[in-house]
Amino acid sequence: MPTPLKIRITLRLHNFILFKGFVPEESKSPLEFSLMGGRFCGRIYVADPEEHIADEADVTRDENPGVSAVMLEDNLPCLRLNLDLTDYSPPEDITTSLYSSELNETTGDYCVELAELVLGIEAQLIHSLRFLKEQFWLTPREYEIKDPQKFLDQRDAKWLNKDKAWQELSLREPIRRITLLRFTSGITEEEWVGLAPRMALSRSPPIWEILVANGLKHLAEDDIRLAFIESVAALELAVKTALPRHVFARLGDSGVSERSIEKLVERAGLRVTTEVVLGSMPEFQSTLKSIIKSIEIRNQIIHQGRRSVPRQEAEECVIAALNAVKAIMSENLGDSLGVDQEGSAAS
Repeated sequence: MPTPLKIRITLRLHNFILFKGFVPEESKSPLEFSLMGGRFCGRIYVADPEEHIADEADVTRDENPGVSAVMLEDNLPCLRLNLDLTDYSPPEDITTSLYSSELNETTGDYCVELAELVLGIEAQLIHSLRFLKEQFWLTPREYEIKDPQKFLDQRDAKWLNKDKAWQELSLREPIRRITLLRFTSGITEEEWVGLAPRMALSRSPPIWEILVANGLKHLAEDDIRLAFIESVAALELAVKTALPRHVFARLGDSGVSERSIEKLVERAGLRVTTEVVLGSMPEFQSTLKSIIKSIEIRNQIIHQGRRSVPRQEAEECVIAALNAVKAIMSENLGDSLGVDQEGSAAS
């Protein structure tokens, strides 16, 4: 049996909760519940009533429109709660990793799982109070998590060690938001003037360009899941639209029709098609392995629930996929082939 892991989270509320005639404390009336078939048990309470119960000035300030001191009659407003979680089946060796401060794929996955669990608890608590008790001013602090470790850091996440002391819960490397500066630079004078033809277009930008830009943004923000999903979506769009014509042009008078190539692409699947087609092109030899890996990781994220990827590997794979898309859909391979704004080949 694994050793249970105890975790403490501070819920700093975006707005206050009203308690009528009592304050839930750790030893008196905590909110207790279980999750995930009993794997997690949770307790929510006010750690220090004297410190965490707000005063009238806090409650009636400008950002709480429609709330007046009348609402405070027999009610106690609270802005901060403790959430204690006990994980009775933590990942194998997670405690060992915490003691050694070793951050790996297991701790990264656990960070994502824990952050999503806490977000769900916060959202359920706030919705219940909004609906059941009409505390309409309550709103979740976040609706999605882009940086799981930052999410937990903002809530002072801690774990209880064998000496019964609370330690900071660090499960993932901090985000280095300047990492991707080496992949971009300021626009030059020539490039700036060269934007003129684009500015004259009245149509929406091509979907593949949006996907490429989004993929890089998600990578910079350490949203690895969306980075892979959008970059590989762009790759799939490029492979299925531009490449059949490009390959047909290279085959020349071989007797193979363009439509037969399109059917091959559709039936073979993205991974196989990308490996075969790009593998035959010298310009992709140095990055082909990373491009194929990006497809495999995307599939693991979608179909197997993979939650984390080592930062260096993520950068290599996503950037390789995005660069491949730009090369495939460039003027010679994409625009000149009649790819329309929806990303599909023009008839």
